[in-house]
This record gives sequence, structure tokens and C-alpha cells, in this order.
Amino acid sequence: MDYAITDPESLQDCVGKLPAPRDMKVISFLDEHAQRWLSLSPIGLFLFGHSSELHMTLAGGAPAFAQVTDARSLCIPRPLFEGQLPNHRTVCDGAAFASLFLVPGMKETLRINGLVTKQDGHTLALGVRECFLHCGKALLRSDFWEAEPVDAAPSTEEEAFAQIRMLAVGTLGSEEGADVSPKGDPAGFLLRRVGDTVAFADRPGNRRIDSFRNILSQPEVRVLALIPGCSQLMEVRGQARLTKSPAALGAFTVQGKTPRLITQVTADSLRCWDSDVLKRVELWPAPPAPKELRASDIFRDHIKLSSERGFGATAARTAVPIPGLMKRGLKADYKNNLY
Repeated sequence: MDYAITDPESLQDCVGKLPAPRDMKVISFLDEHAQRWLSLSPIGLFLFGHSSELHMTLAGGAPAFAQVTDARSLCIPRPLFEGQLPNHRTVCDGAAFASLFLVPGMKETLRINGLVTKQDGHTLALGVRECFLHCGKALLRSDFWEAEPVDAAPSTEEEAFAQIRMLAVGTLGSEEGADVSPKGDPAGFLLRRVGDTVAFADRPGNRRIDSFRNILSQPEVRVLALIPGCSQLMEVRGQARLTKSPAALGAFTVQGKTPRLITQVTADSLRCWDSDVLKRVELWPAPPAPKELRASDIFRDHIKLSSERGFGATAARTAVPIPGLMKRGLKADYKNNLY
């Protein structure tokens, strides 16, 4: 039997239907919540893509390293990117970008997508098309912020695979829409290698399937993986495919729960190195989450700002102002639906 997933309908059936209109939590600008998040974020993961060519990297420094120019644009100094962001066609005017911003102590991540609007030898200007908060399950599953600094990085690739607990997969769609999606699991259950193929599971999340849709139309992907507490990075480049093979799914069973979908990447290249960005930002040990950021408030307000129309969207906007509703729902989801 062929267990490959090759069309969007089969994909959505496999992952599950969306609990609300697809883009309810997505806004097209940087609101006050997003700007506050960026003011506290010392690090981001970025994918740049153009004409099926991809480049994935980190950038970071002091909090607010990504400077908010206005509600629809960001500016980042080029020296803050890992390896001094290269000058090639994947990072050019009009190229797509996707990003994932972390704030120490916060389980959630802020995702910002759009286009490169201007770049030179000193700065990179980014135009915002999408902004939304991503649920905290990946960081919860990986115990990302509970890590302590690690003195010695893994000495072999096999040791690195055994210790990796966090990764981000970068994809580019046929219409030049880029996406960076976080994945997290306990050590030994996140990223596995068999020959020249590496694989990771899809766990319960927001069911938007953006990255999976991209893979169906454009299978070239980039994966950045790391070990919380360690400055080592692993990058995988290659062609991805989606499968629901029982054998593949069973290998990623955690807490008695088997995932519904596996991404397999035939690796054209795999490399590990000591990240200048991770050493510079010193994420661990992490401080407590800042009190001025409350995920439930951000989700609530982004839903209220949504331009989505229809009965489901109206019902969602009517419900979210109920005091404590979003906070209770988020807490229950994180407790009961990690796997």
C-alpha cells in the first residue's frame, strides 16, 4: 500500500480539520502586542526563498535586534545574521521570507512572514504580510527553556541526533509564500536518520498545514535543529515527502501517542557547527517569562483584529472577549493535547 500523502485534501484529513476559520489569528501588520514581543526578543529563525532556492539561518543580539520601522516593516542589521547573511538570489529584493521570534521564558513564538523590500551591505528591510502567535506546544514538548547551559557539544552526528529536541522546518510554496514551522519533542524522538533520510513527526498543533502544503507543491526544504542549552546547530538540506506509513509513525510514538504524519527528508547535505548567534545571545539559563506578554491576550486580540468573515469568524470574535475563556482554553489545550 502507498502511504504517501500527495494532495491537500488527504493532508487535511490526516492532520484534522481546523477548529475555526483558518486565518482567524493572522493579522497583516505588527500590532502593539507584536511590537512589544519584538522589543523583548533576542533571536529569530529566518527562511529566505526565491525561485525554489532557499536559505535558512539565525539572527540575534540584544533584545529588539529586529527594529520595527513601522507597523508593516522591520529592519535588521546584516552582521546580526549567522555567518553574515550571504549576498545571493535567495536574499534579494522581492524574495519571500518567513521568521520565528523567540522571547526567553515564553512558550509561544511569534511568526512573521512577508517579502524582502530592500537590502544592502548593512541592513535588511522586511515587509510584513502575515503576523501571528504560534502555540507553545513545540517548546513545551522539548523543555526548551528548562535547559541549562551545556559545556560540551556532541562530538558526532549520531550523538547530535540523539540529543536534538528542537527544530524549525523552512519551506517555500509555489506562489513564493515562505513558512518556518517549529517542532519539538523529547531527546531521541524528534529527528531520526536512516541512511540518507532524516524524519520528524507532526504533533497536535494549530492544523494550519502551511509547511505541508508548501512541500506538496515545492519539496525542497531546509531544517535547522538544535539542542536546548547548547550552541551547536545542525542544518539539513533536501527534498521532503509526507507519509502516514504505520512503520514510520510507530517509530515516533511518545507517551503512548502515535503521530498521524511523518515528514521524511532525503538529505542532500547535513552539517553541524558552533553557532555564533547562539553563543552571542546566551539563551540559557532562561529567565521567567516577561509579565508584559500574555499569550492568551495576544491570541484574543489578534482574533478580534482578524479580517475573516463568515459565521464561524463572527462566533469566534463574539466568544473571545469572555473573561478568562482564552486563558482557560489555552491551558487545557497545552495540558491535554501535547501528543
